[in-house]
Amino acid sequence: MATLTRRPNLEPGHQALVTFAGLPALTLSPTLRIDGSAEINEAVFHIPRDPEGGPVDAIRLDQPVRLKGPVGRGQYRPGGGRLVLVAAGAGFGPIWAIARRPATSSPPARWRWRSAPGRPRPLHAREPGLAALHRRRPDRALRRPRRPAAAGRALRPLTAHLPSLRATDVVHVAGDIATVGAVQVLAAAVGARCYPIVLD
Repeated sequence: MATLTRRPNLEPGHQALVTFAGLPALTLSPTLRIDGSAEINEAVFHIPRDPEGGPVDAIRLDQPVRLKGPVGRGQYRPGGGRLVLVAAGAGFGPIWAIARRPATSSPPARWRWRSAPGRPRPLHAREPGLAALHRRRPDRALRRPRRPAAAGRALRPLTAHLPSLRATDVVHVAGDIATVGAVQVLAAAVGARCYPIVLD
């Protein structure tokens, strides 16, 4: 989380060039805390940590930061059809920001939630912010599991857990290039609009 003197005009899903003093610029998506909160002068980021160490590990609590943006074209776009959200890894950050926009509409959107296998419990059951989105039925948002598959059982690709897409769907996908590309192919096959956010 960074405290800003002036916040760029960013829509949910937009990316920004974020420069921490003394470190190379990173392309990140400002998002919200898991409970859905963020102050007007804050930029919240969900950043994956490199187990082998990386620039993110050098960030200090009092380190100056600069944001420049927006960059990218994956921002939230309202549409008349279903909103299908797909996240892999740190792609959860921008997808979470997008998910909150229709959830705070009036009347609130109805959600179906489908998690990829390998998690002990569905994500929405463990996080209070996600539980607020969960309505009557546990698909619109997906997240790649971090736990390895049980012995002798291989995990299917994240795309195997998508609902059957329709031409009227609006698809937002964030994550690694392989996941994003696979979802784009599925969306193109039915003529659905797809807005990708590829993370470094």
